[in-house]
Amino acid sequence: MSYGILKLAAIGGGTAAAGGGIIVGSKIFSEPKSETPKYKTVSDTKDSKEEELQSLLNSGACIIYEAEAPETVQSKRKFKKLKDRLWSKEGFFNKLDQQEPKIWNLEKLKEEVTGSCEKSPSKRVYLWWGIGDKSKSETWVYSTEMNSTDWLKQSDIEIPESFNIGE
Repeated sequence: MSYGILKLAAIGGGTAAAGGGIIVGSKIFSEPKSETPKYKTVSDTKDSKEEELQSLLNSGACIIYEAEAPETVQSKRKFKKLKDRLWSKEGFFNKLDQQEPKIWNLEKLKEEVTGSCEKSPSKRVYLWWGIGDKSKSETWVYSTEMNSTDWLKQSDIEIPESFNIGE
């Protein structure tokens, strides 16, 4: 008899434990969960970049643009395409300072860009990635000649649609 009671208790306890597990499991899944973390979507990021840019433009900050290397047209160098907006002068310099290895012309580039920002009524500076000195590696290239024109106002240059924000 005691064997039967033990067997009944073991089976009953196991069933109760299993049943309890099901109840606990369903309780966990049916309870409202705490709010899931919100991740930034591509459109959120785009909107925040546009807001940041609009703020920079409104503040009169100097904006750095990346162009494709200039081409020579009728013995004069011209940009044919602007590729990217590299944000503010300060933001661009911060990225350059954190970059490893450092570009070989970092201090001279900072000096040229700062001077151009101070002199330019449009507060726009145009750079390209390429060879500025044939004996050295690629770097950001600044040219006084190429910054004497406000390329955003030229009709014969390809400009990304996103550049139309506030300009």
